[in-house]
Amino acid sequence: MQVTIPRKEIDELVKNYNCTQEEAAKAYLTAQDRAKEAFTETLAKLLGPTQQTAARDIKCYTPKEIKHHLDKYVVGQEEYKKRICIAASYHFAMIKYLGENPGASAVKRFRKKNTIIAGPSGSGKTYCSEVLGDLLEVPTLIIDATDYTEVGYVGKNSDDMIRELIDLAPGGNREEQAQFIAKYGGIIFIDEIDKKAKDGTLIGHDISREGFQRSVLKLIERKVVPIDNPYSPASQIQEAMERQQGRPAVKKEKLISTENILFILGGSFERTGENLETIVKQRIERKGNVKEDGSIVIRGFDLARKDAEKEKGKFKNYFKEAGADDYIRFGLLPELVGRAPIRTFVNLLSKNDLIRIMTDTEDSILDQYEMEFRLF
Repeated sequence: MQVTIPRKEIDELVKNYNCTQEEAAKAYLTAQDRAKEAFTETLAKLLGPTQQTAARDIKCYTPKEIKHHLDKYVVGQEEYKKRICIAASYHFAMIKYLGENPGASAVKRFRKKNTIIAGPSGSGKTYCSEVLGDLLEVPTLIIDATDYTEVGYVGKNSDDMIRELIDLAPGGNREEQAQFIAKYGGIIFIDEIDKKAKDGTLIGHDISREGFQRSVLKLIERKVVPIDNPYSPASQIQEAMERQQGRPAVKKEKLISTENILFILGGSFERTGENLETIVKQRIERKGNVKEDGSIVIRGFDLARKDAEKEKGKFKNYFKEAGADDYIRFGLLPELVGRAPIRTFVNLLSKNDLIRIMTDTEDSILDQYEMEFRLF
């Protein structure tokens, strides 16, 4: 970011105040910032809050009402829709209650219903979250985990997710946008989280995988994040100026807590070798061969039975049987799995599902084609 300072005005400051050019430049920038703040405050006093940040109610719906809305756009995936409805309904109801009744309850912080979703690509994981955000009228960010790394390294880091979510919120400036998120909440869907699973073959700290998980772990729980990138040149110059003048380097309104943001972690959990379904299947088979007294059942070489079981389980969805230990064995951190108490799944879409998607949903592709023809 480049800041242009008129040379003529700097020379006048040096002449009038008998100071160096460096002191004059710093004073000029500081005066401009304070003038902007005073200008915004004066407008707010005279005209009230901007239209984007005017008072509004937090949209609260029962799980049944949210499910009814999702059914209009998402075909099938009943278990997934039920659990995400419960998570969203609880989350935003708690935000509204604690915001409207400060000090009325002994509960100051609530356990967030962060969610992990496993299932094949193209089954509606991200789309369902987008429709949910539209209904609740809160900023909803869909990101790909592979684009991010651990905080402090080159490239986008986990804190940038929060700043990108702020960019989606209404408001006249970043402070107003951050206040909107802090008051009304938001949703962040982290897709491809399985691509950040730990690789057991690597030795040492893996910043692109385990490091990213640990940085997301802090966000999911509660973390205060600067609304401006502290590593940008403009932020560093501003911080140095504030410190020289004895003012706090980071103001309270320049920070945002992730407490009211609902996180959803999704992925196909597929990889060469041992994927999540294989892990679950092996666990179930081992469990089926052990009796209650601890003795092991040896079934012998019944090839016909094995072939029948193989054919029966060919299209079985093992994601619905996945537990916390299975996700941990796949490569997710135990702390991360523990902070996502709701675990759900999506199924492969059948031929009938695809037909219903084209004919029954409110944003059907056939309706879109019809609209395109109508345009011409």
